Amino acid sequence: MIKKGLLFLLLLSAFNTGFCQLKSDSIIAKRGNFWYHDVTLKPTDMLRLMQPNEAAFKKMKASRTYNGFSTVFACAGGFLIGYPLGQAIGGKKDPEWAMLGVGVGVVGISIPFGIISGKKAKEAAQLYNAGLKTTSFLNKKELMFLVSNNGVGLALRF
Repeated sequence: MIKKGLLFLLLLSAFNTGFCQLKSDSIIAKRGNFWYHDVTLKPTDMLRLMQPNEAAFKKMKASRTYNGFSTVFACAGGFLIGYPLGQAIGGKKDPEWAMLGVGVGVVGISIPFGIISGKKAKEAAQLYNAGLKTTSFLNKKELMFLVSNNGVGLALRF
């Protein structure tokens, strides 16, 4: 009878290990957003988080610089586009259409800066995650026995 009970517990724990999840310390990039422990990170949060990793910190600072340029050019271009459109809607006979063309060009200049900013942020997250694997204080494997609402199970952390 005891053998059957132990076998049952062993099988039960083997099936429940698939439901065990541990939070990762890595930064995850999904659809243009960055996540850490199920929380969306702002660029300032990413900078604060990456401060111990010098290479990732430098890449993230470069990403913020490119993002700043992109924002400035996009706002200026938006103004240059909107002003003549507002004149036309307001009934002015001869709006400044050349200003609209310049605005489209300025917005076009902002797009590459935004793309570069996104790439640098992804590179910074990759550098940060790579640094976690080498600087982690858990360089050993751990086998843990867990009890949760789903049942009893084993978790292997490495």
